[in-house]
Amino acid sequence: MMRRPILLAGIFLILAVATAEGAETLVCDYKEQFKGGGSREVRLELATEGGEVTGISYHNAIASGKEGGGYMCAFDASAAGGDSTWTRKGHQMFVELKDGKNSTFEIRKSKKGFMLLFLDMSLEYYGFGAEFPESVTLDRGKKKCRVKF
Repeated sequence: MMRRPILLAGIFLILAVATAEGAETLVCDYKEQFKGGGSREVRLELATEGGEVTGISYHNAIASGKEGGGYMCAFDASAAGGDSTWTRKGHQMFVELKDGKNSTFEIRKSKKGFMLLFLDMSLEYYGFGAEFPESVTLDRGKKKCRVKF
């Protein structure tokens, strides 16, 4: 009789650990309005499994507030997709996009979430005059990204 409650408790514990370390998608957005009508938006989606990033979707758009004035930067990468090379060094992950131009960014894991540092990104990912921010930070449980330009 005593085995049943212990077995049930063990099953619940295993399920709780599996759920905590399972797959999830973290999303954050950043929006900034400029004087004169322009704006900047950043959206970051990170796919994680077991607490580690396994995929990324990045989008950055700037509108000048004038007709035809603006640009967009965007890319997607997956550790299993073959579109990039992922190299782990401690709490850091270096991702090189296979674009023929050595586009590289770093993902740093923190207590609150993850930070992306754009090290060397190809012009292929954005329009004329555009640039990636220095970093984008995504904190778990927060809908707004922290962006450093």
